[in-house]
Amino acid sequence: MRIDHCKYVIAVAESCNIRQTAERFFITQQGLSQAIKAVERELHTQLFTRTGNSLFPTEEAKLILPHLRQIVAEYDQMVEDLASFSDPGAESRTPVTVYVTPSVSNSVLSRIISTVGHMTPAPQLRIIEDLPLDITDEPGNFPGDSLGIITIPEFLLEQSETVKKGEVVFEEYARCPLMVYVSQSSPLSQLPCITKEILAKTPLAIYPSEIEMVRHLIDDDTVEPNILINSSNVSLFRSLVSREQAIGFTTTLFERNIRPQPLTLIPLEKEVDILWGCIYRTDRPQSKWAKEIMTASRMAMQQSATKTHV
Repeated sequence: MRIDHCKYVIAVAESCNIRQTAERFFITQQGLSQAIKAVERELHTQLFTRTGNSLFPTEEAKLILPHLRQIVAEYDQMVEDLASFSDPGAESRTPVTVYVTPSVSNSVLSRIISTVGHMTPAPQLRIIEDLPLDITDEPGNFPGDSLGIITIPEFLLEQSETVKKGEVVFEEYARCPLMVYVSQSSPLSQLPCITKEILAKTPLAIYPSEIEMVRHLIDDDTVEPNILINSSNVSLFRSLVSREQAIGFTTTLFERNIRPQPLTLIPLEKEVDILWGCIYRTDRPQSKWAKEIMTASRMAMQQSATKTHV
């Protein structure tokens, strides 16, 4: 049995979704289905049953999953042990510090971590959540082997002094227009767009990183935004929106990576593009591991941006 086939079976059993698993391993759904069938033929048993668009592990699959996980764990450990012979610096390799914005940690980060975790050998990660301008404008935060995976409004990136000076580089992987989401039963859901006047008087549920963006959208220094909640707890403020207690901001890329309540997305009268990508310092070369993490980030963001449904 191939080690990658073992990983496929484990992943499908955990997600119950063949499409998500195929995207995670960057293979086609057909290729994933064929791999699972090959394992079933080899073991002479059925591993999954289909209900609608979901696959669920059979009792036989539940029986062998602990063995498959042990096989994968022992294989990964073997590869890690052997790496010290081919890579003299492997044993002393320090973790890659990855700074992420709240939008990233609440959407594509889990996919990136999963992809990186299946690399052989896998880089070690240390993940820190921070605000976009704190990441872009404090390159001293990037000790040793580090980078940022961020979302940032285009107008804010253009204001970054370190980007202007060339001290850091931002690689754009995707962009989406900023949108407002409201409850489907809200009268606002019938509007063609959300104006700055509506934003100025309506309670808002936002990330801590969005306060400057709100001020930019309202564009009136005499108006103090009505912030109901300023938090990274996405479930909490989406719940407030669904109960018509507030409105919030989102992008289609973000929506495609979560399981949202049924909310309505409405464009803004004043357009703002949200950029998704990686940022790193220019005064030191990137390590192999940092480059692998950036590749995983680019794949996750670009695949999400090109999906045709929300």
